[in-house]
Amino acid sequence: MRGQILALHAIPAPLRHIVFGADVYLAPKAESSLVVGATYEEVGFDDRLTAAGVGWLLGAAQTVVPSLADATFRQAWVGLRPASPDRVPLLGPVPGWEGVTIAAGHTAEGVLLSAITGQIIAQYVRGEPTDLPLEPFSLARFGK
Repeated sequence: MRGQILALHAIPAPLRHIVFGADVYLAPKAESSLVVGATYEEVGFDDRLTAAGVGWLLGAAQTVVPSLADATFRQAWVGLRPASPDRVPLLGPVPGWEGVTIAAGHTAEGVLLSAITGQIIAQYVRGEPTDLPLEPFSLARFGK
C-alpha cells in the first residue's frame, strides 16, 4: 500500500490544530507549513509519487481550507504501509525462529497503534500475561 503526503507553505498560517475532513488531514507545522495527507492506494511496493495523488490531496485540502488556494507547494513524498494478507497486525513469536518476535503489518494505523503494540510486545518478551491475547495476531494463522 502507498500513502502520498505533501507539504504546503501558507502565510498567514490557516490552522493551529490538526483538522480532519473530506478524507484528508491537515497538520500545522513550524514556519507556517502544513502537512496534508494522505492517499491510500493498493499498489504493493510501488513507491512512485503520482500527479493524481498530489492533485487529489491539493483539492481535498482546499475543500477543507479554501484559503489554501494561495499556499505555496513545498514538497511531496510517499510512504509505504506494510500490511498482512488479512490486514490484521502480526504480533508475537515467529514460528520456527526461537527468540524472534514480530510486531508489523499495521497498515496506515501503525503510528496510532504503536503504544499498545509496544506495551503488548514488551509484556510478551518479559514473559508476562499480555493485555490482549496474541493468538488472533499470530503468524501461525496463515499456516506457515
